[in-house]
Amino acid sequence: MAAQGELQLQCNNTERQKNTWLAKVLSYEKLVLTLALNLLPLGSHFRHHKDFHVTWLAGSINVLMGVSCICIGCAAEPHMMLQMFIQFIQLHSHILHLLASNNIFPDYATVSKTIAATYNEGSDCDKAIMQLEESCQMIYDSMVNPDATIFSDVFDDISTHISEQFQYVPLKDIGTKAPKYTISLDNYSNYLVKTLCSKWHLSRTKPSQWNAISQFHDRVKARITVWLMPEDGVQEAPFPLLCGYALDIA
Repeated sequence: MAAQGELQLQCNNTERQKNTWLAKVLSYEKLVLTLALNLLPLGSHFRHHKDFHVTWLAGSINVLMGVSCICIGCAAEPHMMLQMFIQFIQLHSHILHLLASNNIFPDYATVSKTIAATYNEGSDCDKAIMQLEESCQMIYDSMVNPDATIFSDVFDDISTHISEQFQYVPLKDIGTKAPKYTISLDNYSNYLVKTLCSKWHLSRTKPSQWNAISQFHDRVKARITVWLMPEDGVQEAPFPLLCGYALDIA
């Protein structure tokens, strides 16, 4: 009976601890709303990510908000870090919706030719660079697609590939034009396009035989290719598309 009572006590303590964790997480309303509104609609890849585990979130909030800090004055910086994480999710989920836009955009073959022309010398190179800049601006100006679930089938593959592709790139170099990062970014971009091409069965038929859906998928490929190209005259390089691993290194 004593053993049974001890087990019941442990069970009750565990349940109270879970409720405490849940209460802590729910108290950060903006974080919860961001996860629910920005990540949850993107599919199972994000729903199964640790950011949706109450125990992990509560523990991370404890660390982030300085529970173990002696100095109370440290609290301002953790609050700022949490806000930056929320902004990161909002920005990069928005980018996915821009890339999934159905607005007019050059097809993938045209974009590939334009990129190839940037490696030539003379006026053709300058013209190609200008065309890519215009295409990038078209992405910014696009009407977002509220449904970005077209990427849901590849999030797992892409997250695994990113973790492998960028494992030797220092975190401080992610999003910069450091040679190791830009090389890895180019490899990642090529892998992403090939994976999408395979998932969407674009290589099974000729472009002239594509229906409206396949043409849309081809334009999404083109948008991603342009988006992941480092721009001339800009110090930063593009960040990988949002996925579980991207959240881990944010």
